[in-house]
Amino acid sequence: LLGYPKIRQLLAQTIDKNKIINDILNGEAQTLDGPLFFSQPDATAKKYIYNPSAVKTGLNEMGWKLSDYKKIDEKYPFQVRSKSKQYLAFVITTINQPENIATAELIKNSWQALGIKTDLEILNIADLSEKIKNRDYEILLYAEILSFDPDPYPFWHSSQTKYPGLNLSLYQNPNADKLLEDARKTINSKIRATKYAAFQQILTNDVPAIFLFSPTYTYPQNKKLLGFDVKNIVSPSNRFSNVAAWHVNLKRTLF
Repeated sequence: LLGYPKIRQLLAQTIDKNKIINDILNGEAQTLDGPLFFSQPDATAKKYIYNPSAVKTGLNEMGWKLSDYKKIDEKYPFQVRSKSKQYLAFVITTINQPENIATAELIKNSWQALGIKTDLEILNIADLSEKIKNRDYEILLYAEILSFDPDPYPFWHSSQTKYPGLNLSLYQNPNADKLLEDARKTINSKIRATKYAAFQQILTNDVPAIFLFSPTYTYPQNKKLLGFDVKNIVSPSNRFSNVAAWHVNLKRTLF
């Protein structure tokens, strides 16, 4: 079912990202519409606005009608959309961490309300790693970490679909591949930004993944410490990136 672009486009409109951020992350995140950081040029990213009414209309137009779920070996308390004797049903796989579980539950509730049967597969890190290695999942709720040089190549180039590659959506598009390859061949930041913007437009039109949020890292520090001016923190160690500029005001004393 996920092979149909229309299904993926409709699913992208079923998730209330702001609700995830406010209810689960205490507002400590920013919504994402594409694979690049929110601080990167992302005007070309196609935005899929939360719109359950449009999703219902779209599914009805595609012939997915609500019906009672009838399987002898399984009971399900909600109506599920079906078409040509097939149910609209998915399994979301994620890691056993509170934020991931809460996010998966929120998505599950949203999908069930729309007639999409949703089951969760919550795994520990070892079992999930094995699943990822074998690409043995339907929908994977997972996080990606990019560096300050936001090279998306490892996550989206077609050469990375097999383990140990990180293209977990098994995404393949020759035009996207070319842009990622060309961006790696130049050190000109403006040219790379243009290539990445064009790549992002292709990717978000294809919708191989639904981008949710970029979390905010909050670090307390002593008020006496001055000079801390880090805006983007990719990993905890990044908070020390301008440590040479840290200082405290010193009092001059006459002897």
